[in-house]
Amino acid sequence: MSAEVIENLIEAANKGDLKATRKLADLYMQGNLVKQDINKATELYESLCQRKEDENFEVSIFSKLGICYAMCRNFEKAYACWAYAAEKNDAEAFHNLGYCYQDGCGVEQDDEMGFEMFKKAADLGYVESMYEVGNCYSNGIGVEQDFTQSFKYWAMAAEQGDSHSMYNLAISYLNGYGVDENHEKAVELLLKAAKRGYKQAQYILGSCYQDGDGVDFDMALAVKWYRTAANNGHKEAQAHLEKMYKNGDIVESSKMEFTAIESTPEQNIIDVIYSLAQTDKLYSGDGSDASAIEAAKEALCVEFSEDFVEYVQKFGSILVRDIELCGIVDNEYSTVAQTKKMRKNFEDFPIDCYVIENIGIDNIVMVQNAEGRVFQYKPEHGLTLAGNSLSDYLLNGDDYRKERREYWQARLNNL
Repeated sequence: MSAEVIENLIEAANKGDLKATRKLADLYMQGNLVKQDINKATELYESLCQRKEDENFEVSIFSKLGICYAMCRNFEKAYACWAYAAEKNDAEAFHNLGYCYQDGCGVEQDDEMGFEMFKKAADLGYVESMYEVGNCYSNGIGVEQDFTQSFKYWAMAAEQGDSHSMYNLAISYLNGYGVDENHEKAVELLLKAAKRGYKQAQYILGSCYQDGDGVDFDMALAVKWYRTAANNGHKEAQAHLEKMYKNGDIVESSKMEFTAIESTPEQNIIDVIYSLAQTDKLYSGDGSDASAIEAAKEALCVEFSEDFVEYVQKFGSILVRDIELCGIVDNEYSTVAQTKKMRKNFEDFPIDCYVIENIGIDNIVMVQNAEGRVFQYKPEHGLTLAGNSLSDYLLNGDDYRKERREYWQARLNNL
């Protein structure tokens, strides 16, 4: 499927199709479906920017071109692109300008201007900037320190599902920063962030259960959240668990147990995919027959969940709204090929799971087990529960799919 998609996009782009060229540039920048090629992405974005007077031109293309320039360490050009897009009120451009001013990249360092750029993006609804504005107020960066305002902006971002802001709100409630102390509310927010895979929240949540802080004392839940954080690579949680074992506080098996996360009422996987396709084009392969599914099961020595079987019987595999869901197809992006690759390269890859999506960052993949649960797998960090079913993940897994965008933003921040 992937090769056919790229071939069709290239053909359409060569004919001057604006949307196809944009999509192709995005894929080259992200390394999604194709090998990452920043030079090729830059070339495509530059060609699009020359058509900025076209009726359907999107100013956000300048923001993407700026990211490419920044990744090539050409901060002056990056700044120029973002400044142009910001003049057109592009939120992402304002956000990136905030980092330019804070870090002195492509422009003279100016914390006050950095704050102003973040605030403009936040006021336009850009969630990541809401978080940054909260940080500026909390630490007095470019603006007078004001915990009430930091709480306000983190609350705005948390309402949009930002786990970093949920954690910061929880710490605010624990310490009375900008709000009255409320340890019960803090635990509620920590739990939300923890379920989204935020390891520091998982660690602090474990200490709350161990100390009976804001919640009833529960050593079993304390150990569960310490283990979850430890499996996600949290060093303090790992050290704390080791100390608890040495002290005899933990005597049961160290095997991690996953409990169900909150989910929306179950929906049929086929209906969910068609629902997603209403706002974007659906690319799909041919449905897989029973013999192909059985052959895949034998090749991997696993049982597939019922919803996965239903999905591959209908579509084989899909690409919709930037989600490339693996399936039973005969190419290198198939579930079989991806799972075999992960097993070969990583000893801790779960033997009872199979790959359903390749995030394309640091070997992170989404996997599913026979019971239908979907997890994020990070090499050497283990599993984080992402959904109780394939439908649940597709409908509610935006935090995990956002990792692609967050990855590029992090790369930019660290340049």
